[in-house]
Amino acid sequence: MSDDGSLILKNASYIFVGSVVANIASFGFRLLLAREFGAEGFGTFSLGLMIVSVITTVCLFGVPDGLVNFIGKYRASEHPDRILGDVITGTVLTIGLSLLFLFTLRLFSSAISTEIFGSPELKQMMLYMSFVIPANVLVYLSSSIALGYEKGGLNTLIKQIFPRFFLIALAAIVIFFDGQLLDIGVAYSLSMWMAGIIGAYFSIKLLPIRNLDLAEYNPSKLLSFSAPLMLTASVGFLLNWTDTAIVGIFLNESSVGVYQASFLLGTNLSIFLTAIASSLYAKYSALLENKNYSELARRYQSGRRWAVLTAIAPTVYLTVFAGQSLSYLFGAEFSQGRVALIIIVFGQFLYIFLGPSTNLLKSADMSKFVFWTYLGGAAINTGLNIILVPRIGIVGASVGTATGLVVIKIAHYLKMTGIIEIKLFDKRFIPSISAIGTAVIPSYLLSPFISSPVRLIFHILVFSSVYCVCLYLFGGITDSEVKKIREFY
Repeated sequence: MSDDGSLILKNASYIFVGSVVANIASFGFRLLLAREFGAEGFGTFSLGLMIVSVITTVCLFGVPDGLVNFIGKYRASEHPDRILGDVITGTVLTIGLSLLFLFTLRLFSSAISTEIFGSPELKQMMLYMSFVIPANVLVYLSSSIALGYEKGGLNTLIKQIFPRFFLIALAAIVIFFDGQLLDIGVAYSLSMWMAGIIGAYFSIKLLPIRNLDLAEYNPSKLLSFSAPLMLTASVGFLLNWTDTAIVGIFLNESSVGVYQASFLLGTNLSIFLTAIASSLYAKYSALLENKNYSELARRYQSGRRWAVLTAIAPTVYLTVFAGQSLSYLFGAEFSQGRVALIIIVFGQFLYIFLGPSTNLLKSADMSKFVFWTYLGGAAINTGLNIILVPRIGIVGASVGTATGLVVIKIAHYLKMTGIIEIKLFDKRFIPSISAIGTAVIPSYLLSPFISSPVRLIFHILVFSSVYCVCLYLFGGITDSEVKKIREFY
């Protein structure tokens, strides 16, 4: 295997494993929160998180994507002296916006909490969590710099590992000492600030400080590339959070908590595609710059195949055992979200099946197209939520979210086929279908014995083990691929 190929696989491995570990930590935090404070407390925190997440997206102005793109291009074209100018411009812009929105949120926190969501408890949560906005910006900027330099491990540490583990450690301390829900908001802010400071330190060490040359620097390139992506990312976050907001407006905080538990479980499937897409993002720009479309198609198809192979097992498990998963992980009151979970899982798998097309379109300077598709998907999502949530509750929210997501992904996939040639169905998927069908049989027979979180985890391990063994025996992965994976672990 070439040195370049090894680097891609290594970065993908770092990002994937780091994402899995970080999501386990994040999942553990949500479990602690849900089991300690119930559906209502979990819902209040989720609403606060939704608000600061949407604001953070606006403050980022699409700059992280711009930095990954231009750092990759400048390194490929041997112009590292231009990198620092983009970093300075992006940092000044995003940090300035984050401070402006911090004070704005604190000023309007009362109106948002009581007049929109009818939740006085939300006001205090927002006041504490407002301080996380500049920290979020630092984390995203520093992790994007690491990704631009193809440092997959560092990117994962800054963006995934540090924030999650700091958070779960501080949350555990709060719960151990019988802290209040608001203390969780403080813990969240502190964890992001610690991760942001560490990320900024490592980013400075990566950057070519001595090669700063502003004589020919043109900040308009970064801004013109990033601005449409800011709109895209904002619409994307609205796509992810519209359902939560509408559930909060039309229903109540308990419903938000139940829905968020289902949403959390279902959307965790996307970590498989996100890890692979992130590892390929910087390489997309270089391959497009050199017009190497055949290699681009090969890498895309390979990444899509691995995303499907890894996502199909949790997709089937969460579909077949939706009620048990929610009940024994979050608590009995959360089991009412099982239908919503199944719908979200179905939408997520279709999203994964079509592959990492969105980042490829961004690298191909099609950010405006990406924006309009996200806007259309958000409109579909919002419309369906407004119509369905008052009538069928959180099931309507899941239908709106899944539909909007799938429409966007289909549009991206069809546009991507104009750049590279890809087969929709890969015959190498067949062994995975046989393997998953085999794994379901013993797992279904054992399902009556699931009576506690420990037994549920054991059940998941049995299901996963049977799938992995059968996938290998049926030829879903080859000996050479197993050997390559083992080389990195």
